[in-house]
Amino acid sequence: MGRLMLRTLVCLAVIWTGSVVAQGTNVTLSGSIVDATRALMPGVKLTLANTQTGARLVAFSNESGVYRFPSVQSGLYRLTAEQPGFQTIVYSGLVLEVSAQITHNFTMD
Repeated sequence: MGRLMLRTLVCLAVIWTGSVVAQGTNVTLSGSIVDATRALMPGVKLTLANTQTGARLVAFSNESGVYRFPSVQSGLYRLTAEQPGFQTIVYSGLVLEVSAQITHNFTMD
């Protein structure tokens, strides 16, 4: 009975350690979006495209004008912000490095 419990605890420790290591390698990208008058902008569509792999992620700013990509692979990206009635903003060459927490704010015209 004691050996079974010890094996179970060892397996759980290995699984937990592996998940912590895996989470630590991804990037968190977030920011806020305002208009030219500094008013918060909810509902802005953000597209994050990896220019090396073609992978794309989409997020929308919340009621506080905040967006978040919580777990992104490191790499070279293009970040686009779109909202009807406003000029689309594109940031190319955005380098996301391992384990970084990056804030990228937008002001839309």
